[in-house]
Amino acid sequence: QQGTEQNIKKTNTRSYHIIVASHPRENLAEKDVTQLKAKGFPEAQIITKDQRYRVSIANYTDKQEATKQRDLLATQLGQSDIWIMLYAYMIATTAAAP
Repeated sequence: QQGTEQNIKKTNTRSYHIIVASHPRENLAEKDVTQLKAKGFPEAQIITKDQRYRVSIANYTDKQEATKQRDLLATQLGQSDIWIMLYAYMIATTAAAP
């Protein structure tokens, strides 16, 4: 059996999440995500940060686009306390060396 070398590529990723709720417990955030998906927001997800479970309804790589969409969603949902959170993380991918 031959040994394989792997190349690790690290990519810094930044996305602007539109946050519609923040909860101290995960089960509350899960309930919100389920309701949002049922209302036609398939990208709804939980972002965990600083011991809070934040409910993201959508995310964008461009801050201006995120701001525009936040304003539209605030009107659509009738909710004024929606904000944008920058979420930065690193993605490491591996590929076998040739």
